[in-house]
Amino acid sequence: MSYNFDREIDRRGSGSLKWDKYRDTDILPMWVADMDLPMADEISHAMSQRMEHPFMGYTVATETTSAAVCDWLRSEFDWDVSPDHLVWLPGVVPGMWAACAAVGAPGDEAVFSTPIYHHFFHVPGQGGKTAKPVPLLREPSGRWTYDFDALNAAMSARTRLMLLCSPHNPTGTLFSVEEQQRMAQLCEAQDLVILSDEVHNGLVLSESNKHVPLAKAYPACRDRLITLMSPSKTFNLAGMQCAFAIIENPQLRRQYIQAMHSVLPQPATLAFTALEAAFTHGKAWHDGLIAHLRKNHALLETAIAAMPGLSMSPMEATYLAWLDTSALGVENPMGFFETHGVGLSAGADFGRADFLRLNFACPQPQLELALTRMRTAIESR
Repeated sequence: MSYNFDREIDRRGSGSLKWDKYRDTDILPMWVADMDLPMADEISHAMSQRMEHPFMGYTVATETTSAAVCDWLRSEFDWDVSPDHLVWLPGVVPGMWAACAAVGAPGDEAVFSTPIYHHFFHVPGQGGKTAKPVPLLREPSGRWTYDFDALNAAMSARTRLMLLCSPHNPTGTLFSVEEQQRMAQLCEAQDLVILSDEVHNGLVLSESNKHVPLAKAYPACRDRLITLMSPSKTFNLAGMQCAFAIIENPQLRRQYIQAMHSVLPQPATLAFTALEAAFTHGKAWHDGLIAHLRKNHALLETAIAAMPGLSMSPMEATYLAWLDTSALGVENPMGFFETHGVGLSAGADFGRADFLRLNFACPQPQLELALTRMRTAIESR
């Protein structure tokens, strides 16, 4: 089956967070990590079939649902995961909270590298931990990576958790096996639990590399590792609220489940259905998506390079471009582009006010319109 990812579908009036932010305006939303691309027909068909059953009561993952996840992990990453190691969640962010609540004592520290998506700044405190951000290094090429010396220096006797985002949002870095090994060894030396948010694992743009889960990059860290995944980004199912943690250490898994108890609900009935269909029948759609994103990325890279005052970090993964506006000479970059009809994510939310994030997971005509408006805005200064 072939898919037309350039077909434009009007999402206005559908309760879309992305589009309703700019309701009744001519601002084109290119911000939150929600694709303007319809989900796979196989997923919608599976949900329609499930709707024919007259009950929508409390639902748990079936053996086939767990098997779909384990088969997908084996197929995509050569990672053999036992169904017993899966903990079901209503989202990756709640899963991050559960880790902060489960590990250490109140006031202990959770370290993470910035820029980073905004929940990293807030969730540690909500889980009783102190957030400890440490800046990433920006290499001469513009690629972002870990500053291992700064991370090591930032740790104290109260540090209990390392929070990772891999592939990285918003910089688009696909961390190498060597980078991940060095991070795991640092955490091992400090006796830290690692929370690895790998929700963008299926969105690799680089044709010469692939995502390697931390559990595969450094198997020795598995006893201290909580990996979070979901089909939400890869298959555009963010509104379904279905994710899972992979925790091999039985004691850590018990702590994690205890922290969730009576606080986090199970995913909804149709969320399980969508997840199983995505991992079982979504490959053709996913292959087409990656080809489309690579095409849009090439268009975006060329267009940004031609815009004075803007530059773009090299991207290896995700559909979220990280744009440097420091040479643009405007005080409020997000507001500047909104005035000219393009809604982007403010870099300040990620820890860098001189950047913007642009979501290019959309039909190419929509991206072309956004880039035209951005170019016009810059020329009008």
